[in-house]
Amino acid sequence: MKKQFFLSAVFYLLLLGKFFALDKTPIVAEIVSFEAVLNNQEVYFYWTTQTENNAEQFVVECSVDGKLFEEVIVLPAVGNSDIPIEYFDVDQTPESGQSFYRLKITDSKGNTHYTSSVPVMNTGEQIKINIEQTGNNCLQNGIEKENILMILRDQTGTEYYSKFNLYKKDNLLAGCDLEQRVPAGIYVVTGASKHIYYSSKLVVE
Repeated sequence: MKKQFFLSAVFYLLLLGKFFALDKTPIVAEIVSFEAVLNNQEVYFYWTTQTENNAEQFVVECSVDGKLFEEVIVLPAVGNSDIPIEYFDVDQTPESGQSFYRLKITDSKGNTHYTSSVPVMNTGEQIKINIEQTGNNCLQNGIEKENILMILRDQTGTEYYSKFNLYKKDNLLAGCDLEQRVPAGIYVVTGASKHIYYSSKLVVE
């Protein structure tokens, strides 16, 4: 009886060890971020991996309803790396209206992993926002969106972070830079508040 119990215990421990060994299998790629940004009727994709383990390729997929996705871009992965790696690509013919993009990661064995989907609104028009560094407009009534964190990237790739109040001015969407961090120029911008997320090209005047 004791011998049978001992064998059962050993078998259980072997199974337990196998389980923990499988649990420690490294993930194929640790994705730090995945961005999809509308710029001049094209969608720019930026993503960064912290590490890669036998990563084979990245596939950017698009959906108009957030359910059925189709392949739009395929890019080879570095494969194995323990340092951050940045990737970039472009969808030159995006769908009109709202689309959803996600990143599929495939390893050398054919296993796949997905990021969460990112919405992009392609209205066919460039959004122009007049950013005012000072003035009473920051305190005026009729603010459309308040205290929005906006992430701006200029043409050299330099990023700026600041918070804005957005309001209507001369039939344009205007904004007040609450932290006065952003110089005049043309930027690709993503913005987020508690209830919205959007991306577009931005002119800061």
